[in-house]
Amino acid sequence: FRLDNCLTDAFASTFGITGGVSPQYTFFNEGFLGVSVSDGTHFYLLPRKGLKGSSMVCQCLSSNHLACDASETPVAYTSAYTSLASNPSSTCVSFTATATIDQSIRGCNNRFCPPCFQMDTSGGAFTLTISNCGYYNGQDQSTSAMVEYKFINKGANTATFSDGTKDYKLSAIGTGGAQANCMCYTGHRLSCDVPAAAASGGTALNEFQGNLRLLTQLQLADATNYIQYASGTTSIEVYVGSSRGLSVYGGNSGRLHGTWTLDAATVTSDKKLKRNVESLKTTFARMRRQREASAEKTQATSDTAASDDDAEAPRWILEQLRPVSYQRISDASRSMRFGFIAQELESIMPNLVEDAGDRKVVHLMDLIAVTVAAAQQQGAELQALENQE
Repeated sequence: FRLDNCLTDAFASTFGITGGVSPQYTFFNEGFLGVSVSDGTHFYLLPRKGLKGSSMVCQCLSSNHLACDASETPVAYTSAYTSLASNPSSTCVSFTATATIDQSIRGCNNRFCPPCFQMDTSGGAFTLTISNCGYYNGQDQSTSAMVEYKFINKGANTATFSDGTKDYKLSAIGTGGAQANCMCYTGHRLSCDVPAAAASGGTALNEFQGNLRLLTQLQLADATNYIQYASGTTSIEVYVGSSRGLSVYGGNSGRLHGTWTLDAATVTSDKKLKRNVESLKTTFARMRRQREASAEKTQATSDTAASDDDAEAPRWILEQLRPVSYQRISDASRSMRFGFIAQELESIMPNLVEDAGDRKVVHLMDLIAVTVAAAQQQGAELQALENQE
């Protein structure tokens, strides 16, 4: 409903009154749909009957504009902050580029900016800084009250808003976290319900005071990079570019997938963490005798023979190993690699191999110790030959 020239009413016309009169109007909605009332410049909304604000009383000002007591509605008219004077009923102003707004002055087209800011980041990310946020329509409320603010991002890029001390981040529209509700308190500082905050000019971080539970994935940058819980294997998996790179299982275990490069690697080897420590030469001799016994071979019975077995054991172990070259089935480059077959190692030294799901893995540090023991034995033999000469 539009009412033009509200000063020209029946009373003023009848008695020829041309000034000093402010006619009063009453509007009410008796239907079940919302209606709007306008004087051609300002707009007011009336919800359906039965709801608060379905009636209002207005005074006609000397400018033929209506001033009404309509209750606040969930509809926010928005206009560019540079054209607020032409759209005085707007309850939100929009920005498309970096700007600083001082709420203590008329910073929106010679009008006081409403405490609702829409940020359109379609053209790129930008920052909106609100100073003196404790002012409302030119009045400083910061010492006795708080002013409520709303910030909305309607673009595809990140939006940043700030009070000059703290920066807050809004996600792109449609991704969650694209809107924030704030209260401006003492000192003209914003306190907002969006968790991404940092010192002005710093990198904003999401800080959660409680536990954060994700039922699906934690995605990084896009849908191909994520961390997820795999219920089938009871593991945490890390994917980069849709390829699984790491799996972490319960019981202090895990698996690296693909080819990894280590800048440095260490292995816990502290003496206080170990028991039943003995020389590998002794261990190898015992393993050799056990294997020969299982093959129903005659075991030497004299102490001298046993001593000889002990001396030859590292060389015997080394002779059983079969180094191979191979290509990984999952390696698209088909590059040649060198190593051992876990099943073959297991038949010689079962302690070197372990089952990891549907695969067998090798304890590489243990294998290094085996080769070092064999090298030491060969070194001792060479030294004995040199001494004979």
